[in-house]
Amino acid sequence: MERRTPFRAAMYSHDTFGLGHFTRTLRLARALTEAIPEAGILILTGSPFACRTRLPARIECVKLPSVTKLDTEVYTSLQLPVSFRRVRQMRARLVREAVRLFRPHVLFVDNVPLGMKGEMLPTLEDVRARRPWTRIHLNLRDVLDEPGVIRGDWQANGAARVIQSLYDEVHVFGDPAVHDAVAAYGLPPERTRHLGYLAPPVALRREVPRRDAATPRSVLVTIGGGGDGSEHLANILELQRRLGARSPFRFELVLGPFHDPAARARLERDHAAITGVRLHDYVDRLPDWMPEHDAVISMGGYNTMCEVMARARRSIAIPRLHPRREQAIRVEALAERGLVRVVGEHERTPAGLEAALRTSLEHGPLLPAESLPPLDGLARFQRRMREIAQEMISFRTGGREPVLVPVRNAERHP
Repeated sequence: MERRTPFRAAMYSHDTFGLGHFTRTLRLARALTEAIPEAGILILTGSPFACRTRLPARIECVKLPSVTKLDTEVYTSLQLPVSFRRVRQMRARLVREAVRLFRPHVLFVDNVPLGMKGEMLPTLEDVRARRPWTRIHLNLRDVLDEPGVIRGDWQANGAARVIQSLYDEVHVFGDPAVHDAVAAYGLPPERTRHLGYLAPPVALRREVPRRDAATPRSVLVTIGGGGDGSEHLANILELQRRLGARSPFRFELVLGPFHDPAARARLERDHAAITGVRLHDYVDRLPDWMPEHDAVISMGGYNTMCEVMARARRSIAIPRLHPRREQAIRVEALAERGLVRVVGEHERTPAGLEAALRTSLEHGPLLPAESLPPLDGLARFQRRMREIAQEMISFRTGGREPVLVPVRNAERHP
């Protein structure tokens, strides 16, 4: 009698900067366990935030030594007093051994085809040699950077060859009508699927406060993980200081868990005498808080824009421009669809922010809008994973690999 085993998936997320990659990976892991209740997920990540996160049932995490990005493709160890070469070797070996022992049916790699500085390549080659039936999928956000930059990088480091030779499927969590990743980055069209944006799961029901004309307009400001963006917060504080007690705005500033402590102390000191401003290090379930505010100001990161499109009433973006233009490309494309107001490079002053806020509050754009791209990426991902699990149920490998258990109650999941 053939032994049967639950579906196993491993998810690698390099996480060298901010919260984005780990947040997206965890969101997908949750969706997978909802779609396939027997599934077990192993996340391999370098995110410091992983140690602070309470993981759902059937999801485990292997914490890799953290590194931080100094510049494009330049990294250093974040905490350990060892060379980057040594910490990279540690990470690569941890990933390879964990994947060998876990024996996943699907291995997902987030955003970086070779992993951080090529650390995933030994694992990819090992999986192909030892377990050719394991599917290897690349998960990409909608925008990576300028097409010429990514194509040049992938040709130079061999990622373009590896995508063609080692990956079974590429998932782009975006919409080709907003940004065509296949055309931009030369992805294999026959193995690439645009699955739509990863809007957060169903929101808690929260009542939008009623305001009259005399009530200050409420503005939520988020800079993601907090690795950068302090200058935007400083401009907002200066704007509110200039407007004084008659300001038509009330700001909630979310600094992020990785905000520099010295910068946090300066903001705390500067905002002490300014009315209409509150600071938050971190807000749990931030997307569910968005509908309570008249506008959301962000930097235009992938996860934040997914949340904004699904939850916010108005959106203003101040995108990061260096070292990659990913955020700028994304929000400019969404602005063309009338979904966000973008603050240009020369408007990043207290006066420029005031003008953007007043224009947005008076004229929009308003959300939700008919021009929203598909936001059902989680549901599409779940459907694809159920398809793959069903394909593997009858898969045989001469007795070396047990078959999967059938997916129970699939009709209950979208």
